Amino acid sequence: MLMKSPFSGTRKHHRSKSFIFCSTLHGSPPHHSYVVGSLNKSITQHAKLGQLDIARRLFDDMSERTVVSWNAMISGYSKWGRLNEALTLVSAMHRNNTRLNETTFSSVLSVCARLQSLPDGKLVHGLVLKSGSESFNLVGSALLYFYANCFEIEEAKRVFDLLHEGNELLWNLMLVGFVHCNLMSDAANIFDRMPTRDVIAWTTLISGYSKSEDGCVKALELFLLMRGKGEVTPNEFTFDCVLRACSRAGALNEGNVVHGLLIRCGFELEHSIGGALIDFYCIFNATDDAKRVYDELINPCLNASNMLIDGLILRGEVDEAEMIFDGLVERNSVTYNLMIKGYALSGRVGDSERLFLEMPQRTIVSSNTMISIYSRNGEIDKALELFEETKGERNPVTWNSMISGHIQSAQHEEALKLYKTMRRLSISQTRSTFSALFHACSSLGSLQQGKLLHAQLVKTPFDSNVFVGTALVDMYCKCGSINDAQRSFIGISSPNVAAWTALIMGHAHHGVILLIDSYHKVKKKKREGYTVMINSGLDFMSNYL
Repeated sequence: MLMKSPFSGTRKHHRSKSFIFCSTLHGSPPHHSYVVGSLNKSITQHAKLGQLDIARRLFDDMSERTVVSWNAMISGYSKWGRLNEALTLVSAMHRNNTRLNETTFSSVLSVCARLQSLPDGKLVHGLVLKSGSESFNLVGSALLYFYANCFEIEEAKRVFDLLHEGNELLWNLMLVGFVHCNLMSDAANIFDRMPTRDVIAWTTLISGYSKSEDGCVKALELFLLMRGKGEVTPNEFTFDCVLRACSRAGALNEGNVVHGLLIRCGFELEHSIGGALIDFYCIFNATDDAKRVYDELINPCLNASNMLIDGLILRGEVDEAEMIFDGLVERNSVTYNLMIKGYALSGRVGDSERLFLEMPQRTIVSSNTMISIYSRNGEIDKALELFEETKGERNPVTWNSMISGHIQSAQHEEALKLYKTMRRLSISQTRSTFSALFHACSSLGSLQQGKLLHAQLVKTPFDSNVFVGTALVDMYCKCGSINDAQRSFIGISSPNVAAWTALIMGHAHHGVILLIDSYHKVKKKKREGYTVMINSGLDFMSNYL
């Protein structure tokens, strides 16, 4: 809450000294408006530099504030992410009967958008309408951005429809809003209607399509259209989006062409582009090309280094990844985690442990990784010791890693006990939690425990998940409850080969008739590879006939 300074005692004495000093220098006390203006300037400068506490002390000590004083402080809080303090100050400004102007409105609406605080933003919208400030371009733009960022797209459209004729900024913002809400047909429609389309508009639409596998081809088509029309020149952000679309679409040849284009445009040494190229080539296992891009970068950023290390490790080139790692001046927790995992994948568990212990600052992700490594290596006591050390910072992955560790060490009862503790402490369960626990029930042959878990599963969003469903089908089959297995299988939203295999192999334990019935169901699906699974089931059965 805003507190006015009483300006009493010693503070008054200091202020009078200051005025006397100024009087000595200039012959007369400075004009009041000059003092306020000077303080406003100081507040603005300190706020821009992030020295918010100094700025706030100057602000609080002012005997009289103008709208500029309030705006400088609000903008400072907004710029440096102290959003709730910005909102509190706006509230105090309003209570102080200081008239909010277009600068105040645009700042506070931006704050509400970032906080996704719909009630506060709507109150501000009411004040905007009362003051008649909506016609100011910055205020109208801030209003549209606020509603779009809060996923209130209908309200955003209303703002657009009312103001777009006098505010050309709204076209791009409406396009961004549709993309943000994943309304790509609406985004394409507004794009087609735009009176002029700059590189931001093209890049926004390409970016929207490139975020999903289904839209990647459309993103590449748009890029070709953009090049063909010649309206604008692609920038580094355009190329970044197009490269990521190529990666998702599996379009290696098109990505190579894009690489050639960005070299011609002079973007190959941009850090963001370098990272996108490295990621692109690593996805296609072209690590030699990724290394060439990396070697050409001047002072490659840590993100690019991490991408290359990750790509090399996925290809099993751990020694190459180690060379990159050892040559880095700067490393972060992601860098360490990648190498720890890389060493473990190549069987160098000792090096994983050494690096983990060398980390300047361990994160919960590092601890989770190391718990999994210890567990897979049969060092369950070390895993438990590390699990105990993470008390107070554990997340669901920590619990899942330890539960899986117990199961890998055939300590199925311990895994179930840990799950009970997890529930008692109200730790969120994930699909991995249930998949692991159904495996424990399968190993124990505990149908009763499996059914209890199933009853808890149906209260979560993972009920129809294919990975959890497969583990559930497998558990029921191995516990001899084929009818429950069939019902669980039907509940899977999109059964994959693994789900069908679990059901068919379960049927193989229970007789030919059920197996043949499943075979006809599989044929109706016409899915590649399922006949192989059926044959596997028949082969399995032949050993028992």
